[in-house]
This record gives sequence, C-alpha cells and structure tokens, in this order.
Amino acid sequence: MKKLSRNDMRNLCILICLFLLLMLFCSCYTSPVYPNFLGWDCAIFSLMGKGILAGKTLYTDLFDHKGPVIFLINALGNLLGGRSGIFLLQCISGSVTLCLLYFTGKMLRPKNAFRSLPECLVLFCLGMALFFYTFECGNLTEEYSLPFISLCCFLFVRYFTRSEEQPAHPPLYAFVYGICLAVLAFLRLNNAVTICAGILYLALYLCARKQYRNLFLNLLFGLLGLAVVAMPILLACLWNGSLEEMLYATFLHNFVIAGNTAHVPLLSNWKLYLTLYLPFFVCGGLFLWGWYQQKKLHGLDGLLLCILFFNFLCLWLANRFPHYFAILVPVYLLFLLRYLQINRKRDLLVLCLVLLCAVPSVRFTCSRVTSMLNEVHAEGNIRYSQVAADSEVIPDGEKDSVIGFEVSACDYLALDIIPCYKYYTLQQTWSITTPHIMPDFLDWVSENRPTWLLTGSEEIPEELQMLLEESYSCHAANDYVVFYRLNSPAG
Repeated sequence: MKKLSRNDMRNLCILICLFLLLMLFCSCYTSPVYPNFLGWDCAIFSLMGKGILAGKTLYTDLFDHKGPVIFLINALGNLLGGRSGIFLLQCISGSVTLCLLYFTGKMLRPKNAFRSLPECLVLFCLGMALFFYTFECGNLTEEYSLPFISLCCFLFVRYFTRSEEQPAHPPLYAFVYGICLAVLAFLRLNNAVTICAGILYLALYLCARKQYRNLFLNLLFGLLGLAVVAMPILLACLWNGSLEEMLYATFLHNFVIAGNTAHVPLLSNWKLYLTLYLPFFVCGGLFLWGWYQQKKLHGLDGLLLCILFFNFLCLWLANRFPHYFAILVPVYLLFLLRYLQINRKRDLLVLCLVLLCAVPSVRFTCSRVTSMLNEVHAEGNIRYSQVAADSEVIPDGEKDSVIGFEVSACDYLALDIIPCYKYYTLQQTWSITTPHIMPDFLDWVSENRPTWLLTGSEEIPEELQMLLEESYSCHAANDYVVFYRLNSPAG
C-alpha cells in the first residue's frame, strides 16, 4: 500500500467528520442529542455492561442471548463515561471501518484512486446510506462487527491483488482472520459470514494453485488466532461456572431462533425488504458490468462473488430485522470500489442507477431520524422522566433486591438499578424459544420473594398476580412501571 498523500488525508478527514456528524443524529440510543432515549436491545447491552462493572456474572446472574463480547464492549463504554462512553466507542469503531475500507479502495482502484473528492464522497456516501439505514439507532452487534469484517476484507484484497505473482498466502493474515472470526463468533455468529466465505474461497484457491503446504500452514495460524480469543473467554466462563449458559446463549439459542422466527416472508413488508435486498442486485449488476468491461475474471472477482453469495444466503435465512443487514456494508462498498468507475462517461448511466437504488435507504433513514427527533424521542423522554421520578420510592439499601416482570431494560437504567435475577426482562418473549424461562422466573420469585417486584405488562400471569395480592403492596405507579414492595421482607 502506497504512502498516504495530502488528498488521502483530506478525504479521510472529510469522511470521518461527515460520519461523526451523522452519528450524532442517527445513533439515537446513545447520541447526546437524545439524552434520555435508551432504546431496547441497546439498553439490554448497556445494562449487562453495567452489571459486569457491578460484579455480576454474565448468563448466570444476568442473561441475554448474545455473545459476551457485546457486553464487554458496553462495560468498557460504561467505564469510560456511561452512555457517552458507549457513543465514543461507536465513533471509534465506525472511523476505523472507514479507514480500512478507504485503504482497501486504494488497492481496488490503483490508478489515481480518490484523486477527486467528489468521486470519494459519492462512493462512501452510498456506503453510509446503507449503514445508517441498517444499524437501527446504534450499539448493536452488527455495528461493532464492521471493523473486523473490514480488516479481513483489506487482507483478502491485498493478497488477491498480488496472488498471480505471489500465490503463497501469508500465514500472518490467517492469524488475523482467526482472531476476527472468534471475536465475531462471540458477538453474533451470523456476523462472521463474510470472513467464513472469504476463508472458504481462499482455501479452494490455494488448492487450485497446488499450494497445499501453504494451506496447511495458514490453517494452523488461523486456529492459533481463534484460540487467542476463544480460550480466555472459555476459561473465564469455566472458572466462574457459566460455561454451559454462555455456550447456550451465544450459539444454541440463536440456532433455535433461526429455526423458528428468523425468516420473514418478503411480501409481509415488501417496501422494507425491497430496500434491504436492493444492494444485492446492485452488487450483482456491477459484477456483470465489470465482467463485461474486463472481458475476464480474476481471483479477486471470484472472492467478491463468493462473499456476496454467502451473505445473500445468510440474510435470506435470517432477515427478521433490518440491523441484520448492516454486515453487508463492507461488501457493498467493495463492489462499488471495484467496479464503479465514475470518472468515465460510459459509467454515468451505471452511476445513476446505483444512486437511484440508494434513494429508498436515504429516504427511510431520514424518515426514521425525523421520527426520533419528534415523536419517539419525546415518548422516550416522558418514559425516562416518569420512571426516574418514581425511583425515590426504592431506598438505596433495597436496590439490590429488585426484579421486574416485562419491564424494559431502559427502565432499570432510568432507576440506576441492577436487577437481582438473570431473567429480568422479556420473560414472555424469551419463553417462545426457551420455554423454561417463564416457569424458572415464577419459581424464583415465589421462593426468594425479592423486596421489590416491578411490573410493566397489563397481562400478568395468574401465579404472579396471586403472589402480588398476597405478599406485596403497590407503592407507586406510572404509565410504564408499577412498583410493588414486599409486605414483610423478613418473610
């Protein structure tokens, strides 16, 4: 890779500044523009991070069906400054992703790459349009996966741009793939599809070039990279007795979800899914256009096609939420950077078609941000203020014995409380895929009788309703949470 020029520094500074500005308005769950809007999954991750800092053990003391890395990231963010610290980590993650993709673009466009600022802005703004549409207000696993996906894409491209002259693949790259693959596996396994597809294609390519010894050496280094990340996590969970629970939550639970509720029929919301799947058609069209222009395919083209196919397969099987599609952002940009040469007249029609396909993402993103700035943000402020105002009914000495039924994680954050039992929210939802959660919760409440029991659901199970009537008294209520206190904490 050539040394960065003044144009490169200018382009990167402008791109990062633009990205940070958009983060302020689009990362609604963490941005200081929305101080009291805490979100849903984002709030769970933040609460789990706070729980780690408070000495709680993941999965045995606090449960969620994601890998431990997302909770460790949120613990670091809370340590750095709470909600603002998480936002800082998001900004760093996105800036690193931008830099890696920019450097990758310089290899994909070797002739005067990004000499023109408009060329650079058009290409990367197309990528940002997809990102800000799919990352759904921020602090989700897909967002933090992008630097690792982009790093591996950089190394894949770096190898395949030289593979004709140097067919041996550097084992050090494989070591990095292993590290990134392990990190993504302990974030959310599906997020690793791009790296897995790239590794599969690389293995087939090395076999075709009869680089068997090099393939074996890369396999060893890749496994070593995996072990560097996986072994400390597994040993830590084994030490604190949460290994079985961690493996279930990180891997097995998500397979159950994938088998039951991951795929949604496209016609159920055709406008949404047309927008989400349009980038695949754009990439496919650009690939055919590039093939027509080059008259032949290179190893790099095969890599991109393989990655695109497996991403499509993964996002077809699991398409329930738009943020699942955020992992496509680096792949989408690779295709744009490889095949869209906007400084040539014959490419203007292709550019217009690509811009036209980006319109729905921009439109829906603007609509979402407008909604956040107005209705949703206002409702978030109301919820936060009401719940926080009632927090005074719980004395400081009793905050370690509080649990809620169908209470949002954002309510615990507003109360500044760490729940005292692992199934602290979404009990009915989690029970759809893990039926024992609801009986376990009801049994635990009946046996342990926490000092405070909060409810956030209009429909309360009969067993829980009887317990509240017999042993608890209502001390406060608002539109979102009802606060019940045990009549006799001593039992």
